[in-house]
Amino acid sequence: MKNTLTIIKKELRGYFNHPTAYILMVVFLAIAYFFYFRPVLISGETTMRPLFDILPWLLMFFVPTVTMNLLAKEKSDGTIETLLTQPIKPSQIIFGKALAAIIFVFGIVLITLTIPLTLARFGDFDWGLIFSQYLGSLFLISALVSIGIWASSITKNQIVAFISSIAANFFLIIVGFEMVTVSLPYPINIVFKRLSILGHFYNMARGVLDLRDVIYFVCLVIIFIFLSYQAFLRIKGGRDRKSVV
Repeated sequence: MKNTLTIIKKELRGYFNHPTAYILMVVFLAIAYFFYFRPVLISGETTMRPLFDILPWLLMFFVPTVTMNLLAKEKSDGTIETLLTQPIKPSQIIFGKALAAIIFVFGIVLITLTIPLTLARFGDFDWGLIFSQYLGSLFLISALVSIGIWASSITKNQIVAFISSIAANFFLIIVGFEMVTVSLPYPINIVFKRLSILGHFYNMARGVLDLRDVIYFVCLVIIFIFLSYQAFLRIKGGRDRKSVV
């Protein structure tokens, strides 16, 4: 546990010690606020739904920019060798890096809480629904980060990791769209719809806390964290063979 916390602190310092993190934060929030206030000013409704309707599409690009260098940069810079010599388990490295990315991204998303907090006097926000929406965002971010760290674990090229992560995110988003499932036979079309990350997130964004959605996100995180762990073990195994030779 102590080693995992050390990794988390190291990664978080790395985010905030680099100006790129602040640029990404400003760009993300600017786009999020724009797509929120534009329809709200027209409709006059006190709801957070416009933000969470667009959030998966923003995170589809934003999360890969955060995760693409988690392991890929370590490999390209050669610092992975130093990391592997430390008395830290591979699982602690993977979990530490993943949790740091989740904390960083979710922390930025939480800044949007300034919207209902500042506009509460102008309307009656449903705080139970808002809680469900941010909880769904946490599950969504966790899933996308696990995909991102997997993409970063299979290559040492950060651009390849970035593109691979976006491709996986995009697939999981559109796989349930009618334009994809309409030509598929039953029950394959149902399976594809259930695979869509968008449907599970929007259930939570509507205030529906279904155990099936929670299980979906947990399974997605476990699968991609496990794949990342296996990829990291191959890196470690290759290093050990080289040291023997």
